[in-house]
Amino acid sequence: MTTTVLGKIDPSDMGRTLVHEHLQFGFPGWIADITLGKTDYEKTVPYLTSEIEKAKAHGIKTIVDATPNECARDVQLMKMVSESAGVNIIAATGYYFEDFSSPQYWKRHESFGIDIQKELEEMFLKEICEGIAGTGIKAGVIKVSSGQGCITDFESKLMKAAAAASQKTGTPIATHTTGGTMGVEQAKLLINSGADPEKIQIGHMCRCRDIAVHEELLSLGVFDAFDQIGEENNGGTPADTERAELFLRLLDKGYEKQLLVSHDYVALDAGRDINAVKKQAPVYKDMGFDVLFRTFAACLKEGGAGEEIMQQILADNVSRLYS
Repeated sequence: MTTTVLGKIDPSDMGRTLVHEHLQFGFPGWIADITLGKTDYEKTVPYLTSEIEKAKAHGIKTIVDATPNECARDVQLMKMVSESAGVNIIAATGYYFEDFSSPQYWKRHESFGIDIQKELEEMFLKEICEGIAGTGIKAGVIKVSSGQGCITDFESKLMKAAAAASQKTGTPIATHTTGGTMGVEQAKLLINSGADPEKIQIGHMCRCRDIAVHEELLSLGVFDAFDQIGEENNGGTPADTERAELFLRLLDKGYEKQLLVSHDYVALDAGRDINAVKKQAPVYKDMGFDVLFRTFAACLKEGGAGEEIMQQILADNVSRLYS
């Protein structure tokens, strides 16, 4: 069964799914501004519902909110939006990569001789099996991350803890790679730590232009996620047309059962301004939960990958990952 914020469903009922999105995201430190930036549910729930309606028009039934614990994850908000928008929402348990995160809490524990890998595993298991912060709302995916070009000691412990929790519960793992780097290394570390390759989604690989890297990753049996569609020409990242060309090459090589797509869209910036993301970052001004249907899918269709392939990637592959 798959765990959503409203309870368990059969994986086959997930339907078309966006596997890596964020209803709300706040970089660590946002909590210091909570006096002026506290979430206004009366405004945000209708706003997020309207954003999701754009995806529902393309048959999306489920959204995986991959927001880690310290980045303004709000499972009560997810529950309200799930009920309002009429979609399944899956919450994550997990942690962001060290440079953009706040691991000092764990490092302080470690300085006292505490095994933080076991503590992280305990946290994952508690949130998967019992619920998050006393809400009774359970996590349905484990989110782990690594930085640009390396996996730090803390990130390694994070991934080993995730692998152990996944092995014990069957919960999928979704990763963040920075700049599309370390995807192969993440996969090998997770697998060598006991995770099932078919439960691993390596994220943001659409930033990697090297098809040989993708083939090495796919040879490990994991899922290769092109999950930043729409976020293009940002710091040298590929355009969606280039990503679609690479995606088509992988389809031609027979990897259609291991590919996933999504946006990594941040619909709401935690803090003062409901539209801050689009105001502060022009690259996001046309972003939304429907971009891949407006751009990427059209490119795939021109290349010969039609509705059958989209159904495979958006529904069938996701159902297998979450089975």
